[in-house]
Amino acid sequence: MTARTMAPEPITVDFVARVADAWDGRGKFCLRAPSEHLALLSLCFLPAELQSKRWAELTPNQRVLLVKAARLAVELGRQCAYFFGSGEGARF
Repeated sequence: MTARTMAPEPITVDFVARVADAWDGRGKFCLRAPSEHLALLSLCFLPAELQSKRWAELTPNQRVLLVKAARLAVELGRQCAYFFGSGEGARF
């Protein structure tokens, strides 16, 4: 999210490729199975049984949902880092 627009950054092909690699345990940063797989699956209401499947074994719809869930998790993480990391806290 940019500070000016508060709109999420667009999902790029690079982002999708990074999610796929992370899901399969490839690349520099990997999702830890099953905990992080289960967290993403729960964000998009997909069954827990999918946590042991490889990216290529998931349906296209499941992959789209997981990429969107990953984007939401990234944006939430950024907001939490801003609010809690900078010491600004909530303003009422």
